[in-house]
Amino acid sequence: MIKKLLTVLVLFLLSGAFSLHGAAPWKKHYTKKGITVSSREVHLSDYREFMGTGIIKAPLEVVIAVLQDVKAMPRWMPDCRGVKMLRQEDKNSAVTRVIIDFPMPLTDRYMIVHSRGSIDAKRPLVHIRMQSINERGGKEVKGLVRMESYRGTYQLEFLSRRRTRITYRVHIHPGGALPAWMVNMSMKKNPYAFIVKLREMAGRKKYLAKMHTPETLDRDFLAKILAAIFRQKINDEALIQVLVRDREVQRICLSKELSDEQIEKTLFQYAEKNYRRAGKRWVKK
Repeated sequence: MIKKLLTVLVLFLLSGAFSLHGAAPWKKHYTKKGITVSSREVHLSDYREFMGTGIIKAPLEVVIAVLQDVKAMPRWMPDCRGVKMLRQEDKNSAVTRVIIDFPMPLTDRYMIVHSRGSIDAKRPLVHIRMQSINERGGKEVKGLVRMESYRGTYQLEFLSRRRTRITYRVHIHPGGALPAWMVNMSMKKNPYAFIVKLREMAGRKKYLAKMHTPETLDRDFLAKILAAIFRQKINDEALIQVLVRDREVQRICLSKELSDEQIEKTLFQYAEKNYRRAGKRWVKK
């Protein structure tokens, strides 16, 4: 029985799909290097919302490590001239000041951004939501135009141990008197450039070193991600909770050496050897 449960579990662990739905339909602009860029109209705004989606050949925690490297943001965020951490509210939330480079003779912009991360309890997804807030930026932003509004999301989807799908959505009002057609035309390049840069950054040794083991990764984060994966195909919550807290299961799922197929086989062998059902509970043999 446990082998059947783990079979469907791992089949989902090695594949995934998720579609975004919105009030306005998305219009596809182009696909290049496996990155698809689309946009849609936004109610009461002349500026369109843009979306880019693509696959990064790196573990989920490596991609997160890049996005958490605030100092390196100008290297992975298109047109970012500078960034400063204003405060870290908790491990999942922060406020930053971001300066955006605009081509001459236009004045550069800045924004104060509140970011918050969360994990989807039903799917193996990490959401990072960003929104501009009304907070004084200080003297350092003198001579810049404050962006009227900004909101964006990074959605990171676990596909396999070494593949992460990212969906990036962004909507801005740049402030000033820039014509909407000019901004919309320029923004078509933004999601593509972002994902290309993110792919390059995720391949650097600095971030690959973040391929965690259960000893170094936040255990609560790991348990939530594994539980979200397991819940797609397993209705036995007791079994899920036993598996996600088992350090050996965690070690197998985070293995650097094993392929996805080897992870599947190793999980089968470990679970069959070590677990049995006792009434409504699962216990170690």
